[in-house]
Amino acid sequence: MPSGEKGEAGVLDTSNAPRAIRFRHVKEECTTECAGTVRLNENGDALELCSSNQWSVLYAPIQRDVLGPVSQHEITPPKSCLDARLRSAGYDNGMYWINAKPGTNEFSSRVYCDMTTSGGGWTLVAKVTQNFAWVCPEQNGNACTSSSSSIDPRQSNLFHNVHERDVVDFVEEYGRESGTHLRNSLIREIFMSGRRQIRFTFISGNGWEASDDAYASFRHTDDTSSLFADDTWEMYSRTNGDFSWNIIKHQRAEKSFSGDIICWGNTDDINYRYYEGGLHMGLPTEDGKPCHLLQDTEAIMLKSHYATMGSGQPTWATNQCGLLGSEMFGVISSKVAIWVR
Repeated sequence: MPSGEKGEAGVLDTSNAPRAIRFRHVKEECTTECAGTVRLNENGDALELCSSNQWSVLYAPIQRDVLGPVSQHEITPPKSCLDARLRSAGYDNGMYWINAKPGTNEFSSRVYCDMTTSGGGWTLVAKVTQNFAWVCPEQNGNACTSSSSSIDPRQSNLFHNVHERDVVDFVEEYGRESGTHLRNSLIREIFMSGRRQIRFTFISGNGWEASDDAYASFRHTDDTSSLFADDTWEMYSRTNGDFSWNIIKHQRAEKSFSGDIICWGNTDDINYRYYEGGLHMGLPTEDGKPCHLLQDTEAIMLKSHYATMGSGQPTWATNQCGLLGSEMFGVISSKVAIWVR
């Protein structure tokens, strides 16, 4: 289209566009020959990129006003993967730019979005792809029981700030990067402004095909105010109606997958579960210890016993169960992913 020529969705001025960017007629097919070109869609409310022989919507639509079609060429990122999905800004799984709190750059981030599972709109907030390497990398993948004094047992909490990253991608990683999470404040902003759902994805084989997948839907009341907040802890019970448990996939049907309680605690001052903090999900014990999960090799849980926190200085647990499970404590998975929506 020549500079300033009018297409069906309005006028595109390409006179100052970089040579690498080419604009096409809105109805032109995406072929190998026009890969890398950009077009304004037929509605005039989004930019699309030609890639892999199909037009893909870019991460955010162009803003519109009541005077319609295209009033300004400002691109505003969605507040979350869910917002992107609801605004039709993305239907494909992958990395998206979001700004969870418009008006400030504090919560601007690049995140991985699952746009297809159970309606889509899931933001990946944490993952574990090795059992011990992210906690005590100097042990070369072995348990942390003999770790040096330079490794604080509190770091066995997946949501400890030492494991915080600006980006958590949906790929398998090793060593220190095998257990990471987004900033807790960002996770909380997405969670509290969305549907208040947490999803637990367990993978038992190679790749990222889920073997067991479920999400908890919390009530939109103040009793979810502790989740992903620092210096707080709380136990939520499915029996008490704090949340509902929704199973997406349960391939290992011989194992229970009930999600009876969900616990959150992220502080060095409160020994809320006698073990390390963070996010946990599963079956509770009957010993009266808050958020102490049952030892059950027939139950799929997000459970760990890396460190003992119940008395005095934190120490490494003698028998360790990582977040991917162990033969003594719980069902074993190869990877775990945690999402919010």
